[in-house]
Amino acid sequence: MRLILSVILSLIVLALITSNDCFAQQNSLQKIDNGIKLSEHFAQRELACSCCGETRVNFMLIIKLEELRERLNAPIIITSGYRCPLHNKAVGGVKNSQHLYGNAVDIKVEGYSPTEVSEIAKEMGFTFTKVYSTWVHVDIR
Repeated sequence: MRLILSVILSLIVLALITSNDCFAQQNSLQKIDNGIKLSEHFAQRELACSCCGETRVNFMLIIKLEELRERLNAPIIITSGYRCPLHNKAVGGVKNSQHLYGNAVDIKVEGYSPTEVSEIAKEMGFTFTKVYSTWVHVDIR
């Protein structure tokens, strides 16, 4: 319960300071400080769009990532979190990518293959996973 309340509070703060689009990037405005912790092991910067710094995240995704980290007993490296539409298009993401809604991350876990991470993530309640050569996509669609 404490974890859920902590995540909710962090997301409320995040919602208050995050822009709604890539306006800041496109107009050379200063990005926000995205070192805000969303949970014990994950910070906003890890989930922010690499093109504009915007962050959207479903709080259940953070809870599931914390549970997965605990189960694996290893740090999770997020290689891609939220993507704004411009970034999603640039990286060849699908039109309805869950990254666009803050429901997905691409991750790596040292000591585990992407297939192992995918299988455990499914057991832990992630609703969709896709294995790539060096990472795994997990989401809570």
